[in-house]
Amino acid sequence: GYIYTINSVLQQNTTRWPTESPFLMFPALKALTLNIAARVFISTDVGRDINLLITNFVQMLESVVSVIRLDIPGLLYHKGLNARRFFVRVL
Repeated sequence: GYIYTINSVLQQNTTRWPTESPFLMFPALKALTLNIAARVFISTDVGRDINLLITNFVQMLESVVSVIRLDIPGLLYHKGLNARRFFVRVL
C-alpha cells in the first residue's frame, strides 16, 4: 500500500538531482530516505526542514552508543536527549 506514496516521493525528489554535474550521493540518499519515512509514517512532507530533521535524527542515534549517559551539556548523550525532545515536540 505504500508503493504509490514512495514512488511519489521518489519522483518529486530525484527530479531535482543534477544530471549534468556531479553531486554527493550519500547526503541525497539520506534526505530521500527521511522524506520517504516522513511521508509514509507521519503523513507529512518535511520539505525545507529536512536538514534540521536529519541533524536531530543522527544525534539521537549517535547518543545510543554514548559511554557517559548523563544529561550534561556538551556530551553526546545530552545532544541525543535534546534531539529526542525535539521529535517529541514535532510529532
